[in-house]
Amino acid sequence: MFCAPAHVYRLNAGSNDKYAGRYYRVKRIVRHPAYDSLTIDYDIALLELDDEIRFNDSVQPVKLAEKELPSGVMVNITGWGTMTPGGWVSPLLKRVSLPTVNRRTCQLKYWFIHNVTDRMICAGYLDRGGKDACKGDSGGPLTANDILYGIVSWGYGCANPNYPGVYTNVVAFRPWIKWISGCERMSEKLIPLLCVLLVYTVNTERQQYVDIADYPYHVSIQITGQHACSGAFIHESWIMTAASCVFRTELPMITVRVRTSNISTGGDVLEISNIVVHENFDKYVYFNDIALIKLKIPAEFGEKLLPIGLPEKGSRADRDRATCVVTGWKRTLGRPTGGSVELAVAAVAIVNHDTCAEMLPRYKPLSKEMLCACNASRGAETCQGDPGAPLVSEQTLIGVLSYGLGCETNIHPGVYTRVSSYLSWIFANSGIN
Repeated sequence: MFCAPAHVYRLNAGSNDKYAGRYYRVKRIVRHPAYDSLTIDYDIALLELDDEIRFNDSVQPVKLAEKELPSGVMVNITGWGTMTPGGWVSPLLKRVSLPTVNRRTCQLKYWFIHNVTDRMICAGYLDRGGKDACKGDSGGPLTANDILYGIVSWGYGCANPNYPGVYTNVVAFRPWIKWISGCERMSEKLIPLLCVLLVYTVNTERQQYVDIADYPYHVSIQITGQHACSGAFIHESWIMTAASCVFRTELPMITVRVRTSNISTGGDVLEISNIVVHENFDKYVYFNDIALIKLKIPAEFGEKLLPIGLPEKGSRADRDRATCVVTGWKRTLGRPTGGSVELAVAAVAIVNHDTCAEMLPRYKPLSKEMLCACNASRGAETCQGDPGAPLVSEQTLIGVLSYGLGCETNIHPGVYTRVSSYLSWIFANSGIN
């Protein structure tokens, strides 16, 4: 769950339709303290809910496994994820059956990506692929005989031959689960603390819709009345975005919609008086992908419109493995047509610069003025957001989304302009002190 506050998340239980059932508010998130966003080890967290859940025919707790399964045992994975890589998530719960895979065999398959530790188990068809968990399934249960053995964590694409899915090994975390939750007996009909297992990293389905008051700095930059990209208020007169968003766009064509979680309705539409694109912006490799937009009339700040702070000199908010939130726009029905497009938030982690450079294609060089962030588990749609999306850590704007090649294969992170590298340029061109 990274650093996103607990109130951002909701739990929906009691239906195989992800839009039905009953919603519960999350009171507390407890991630494993040893979780590593780069190796995806210790990929587990617990949720505590505000309200108790009364179990019925549609909602029942699952028993935790006491010992690991041998290889070759058929297990079930359920989730609302996509049926194909790059597809849309399913509105109805799906199930797939897969055989478990020997850990040593799994380690040999993944030696070039991650180490498969004793805290992980693998399942899938090595010879033919074709069946697997996929984007949007992260956190889903791996069960056998109604016993929870694993949690969907990561993999190389979806259903690829020779690359089984990798799951958090529940057996390895029984003592931690009991210690944190006190849920020694998972079969009780009513428990004051609901024990919910999920992977720590956030996937598409946990990219939650939010109220603009929670992220009042986020704005929609619109060209001829249509959303083009995102931006962030840094001053009553200035908005920061990506140069790739407004490069060579005529001034009268651009407006900014603020104070709303919907890009089409509500809030206010503000006119602008100037666009400052970095003079060394390179549209081919996205170097210096940063721009400033000045409003005609300074904005009046309030509950739904506030600036985000800029990093101070020497700040380590954008350090390797720092946990962050990125906000962007997402269609409410999870498909290309229908529904409205509303503000959503997801959590990501900063990826080491050298590691990121190796992960990117050769035609996408990485300068020191860029940083990378990615959800290393399945379903990191976050890094495919619109240009200009603000990356925030410790209440500081540390990045502006430049481009994302997709994280669904665990190979390509989202690439951001590193704000701390442009402070002098920002101050010189905006007059902000």
